[in-house]
Amino acid sequence: MSEFGNFIKAAGVGGGGVNALEFLRGAMCGGKCLAINTDAKSLEASSAEEKILIGKSVTRSMGAGGDISLAERAAQDDIDAITSALENVKLLFLTVSLGGGTGSAAAPVVAKIAKDAGAFVIAFCTLPFAFEGGAKTRIAENAFKKIRSICDAAIALPNDEMLAESAQANILAAYEKASMCARVAAGSISSLISEGGLINADFNSLKNTFHTNAPHRTAFSFGSGQGANYIAKAMKSFDSFPALKSKFSAQKANRLLVGVRAGSDMSMEQLKQTLMAAAAKFCNSESVIFGVKIEQSFQKRLEIAAIGLEISDELFEEETPQEPEPPAETKPAPRQRARKPQKNPATQGEFEFVDIDLKRGFFEETPRNIYNKEDLDIPTFMRRGRKIPHSKK
Repeated sequence: MSEFGNFIKAAGVGGGGVNALEFLRGAMCGGKCLAINTDAKSLEASSAEEKILIGKSVTRSMGAGGDISLAERAAQDDIDAITSALENVKLLFLTVSLGGGTGSAAAPVVAKIAKDAGAFVIAFCTLPFAFEGGAKTRIAENAFKKIRSICDAAIALPNDEMLAESAQANILAAYEKASMCARVAAGSISSLISEGGLINADFNSLKNTFHTNAPHRTAFSFGSGQGANYIAKAMKSFDSFPALKSKFSAQKANRLLVGVRAGSDMSMEQLKQTLMAAAAKFCNSESVIFGVKIEQSFQKRLEIAAIGLEISDELFEEETPQEPEPPAETKPAPRQRARKPQKNPATQGEFEFVDIDLKRGFFEETPRNIYNKEDLDIPTFMRRGRKIPHSKK
């Protein structure tokens, strides 16, 4: 076991993430596996060296049941245990199946703890089948975006795409294929920065190459082949890797790592051509790191993985198209009060009164109230012919 293996760990979060750990065993140059779940039975079945049952007080060890808020509480309740388990980890491979409760809610928490502790974090996230429903898909995609914003690299492995070429295959084949991709990538990266590889680079070179605070999307592809024409088979599957069709996958990379596992029967020229062809699929940049691991059991067999970053401030417009803004609300014009027509608007300046015969009111049978030759039943200003000025406001 390499010395660096003591600082490598794979953390599986939730049921699917814990199951994927079985595929990573032995691929990390001595690194350990950490299983994190709210379901006690899932943890009991795992062969991970370290296990953390989170949220026992809120889930009663029976899982989150797809409840995101409950899973978030579970992760927060045992955040100290997670922090302790990730102490001194320099390279973390995070595996999670998104769309449920525990994985979707707890994986971002685990990733954040690892990043805050200074680890280089690569996440492998399987996304649900379309037939599992829109609600589950939305939960998975929102969780993936959170994970991507935290991790150095986040790889989306949509189950629909993983089985697109073999629709009749067993449903478990999608999960197995996604887990195998994680194993190969983890093995390639681990061997690259550990002793024993044919071509190695130190951990700081890897970290410096991939570190960025800018928005980024991960480019990832994997291919394998064995038997006759194994190199051509591997490159064909590499070029048509299903997850490349995902809207979350980058098609180009500003920074790239290409890792190969091959047998000693592969010539140096064949190795060179394979590495260059894999790099050319994503970029022509000089910012490429190569890693090669020679396996004695890999006679006429090749596995190749590439992982890189596409860095841009305008990457995510395709993923979240802007919905058309609703038309601006038009308020009806206020109702205008009807005005009575004016006979002489030009000379309007004084009140006009009724004819003199009607000035006394309508009590014709009553006697007049005469005083000093003035009818007191008629208002003073009317008796004396005074007019009231009318001022417009």
